[in-house]
Amino acid sequence: MANAHLPRSFAALRTMKPLRELYQRNPLFAVFGAAHFLLALLLAVYAPFNDEQVLGLNSVIKPIKFALSIGIFSWTMAWFLPMLQDQKQARRYSRLQVLCLGFEQIAITGQALRGEQSHFNTSSPIGIAIFSLMGVFIMVATLSSLRLWWQLRRQQAFKESPSYVAAVKNGLLLFVVFSLFGGFISAYGRHTVGASDGSEGIPFLNWSLQYGDLRVAHFLGIHSLQAIPLFAVLFAKGKAVKPVHWFTVIWLLVVGLTALQALLGLPLLRTVV
Repeated sequence: MANAHLPRSFAALRTMKPLRELYQRNPLFAVFGAAHFLLALLLAVYAPFNDEQVLGLNSVIKPIKFALSIGIFSWTMAWFLPMLQDQKQARRYSRLQVLCLGFEQIAITGQALRGEQSHFNTSSPIGIAIFSLMGVFIMVATLSSLRLWWQLRRQQAFKESPSYVAAVKNGLLLFVVFSLFGGFISAYGRHTVGASDGSEGIPFLNWSLQYGDLRVAHFLGIHSLQAIPLFAVLFAKGKAVKPVHWFTVIWLLVVGLTALQALLGLPLLRTVV
């Protein structure tokens, strides 16, 4: 594929054996994912020198988490998209996701460096505008993923095994559902149930140890995109589609229970006193 438009610093991806096929499958997502992993590393190095705090935590922790999550998503989709027969649509999907998620990461990182919240920020016109635009971009990204799922669902022929195809479809559908659940969290106005955001939390993830936290279900739900296909690769053989569907149901029940637990104001783990 032509890649003259890509920065030279990323050309090394083609010579790194573990990433070679990933780059060949989807150069844009491969580079975008690598850039986010690099950003996470740079922010982690910067974190000890950062004096800004948001809700009592080092402000760059949040952009590190989002950079890692977007990096994982990008490389996952780079691997999956060759399944789609309409590769023109796959390229359009890639460009749209890069635009939307790139804006999300810039907004989150920029606000963090300013010592400001990115989500639920209604303290100033700028904060409101950024949070609103983030909502628009993430909705566009989610709806485009729903369209991708619908195209895969309608597609008749696949080179991959039926169990793997079923796993990708199921994982993508749950990814969309729990991305929309993220919209519910935004509408709720905070991720903590039973108190304001900022209570004591699990290290790094910061899920509340005292109250319900809606981020648990959102996190597990969007990573259905990785969990279900991984199950298929490890445990489902060839045409064995039923185990994939059963695992999907079990995974959905587990994630649903964490959502119910949070809505009842109960933490995933309690603080041990």
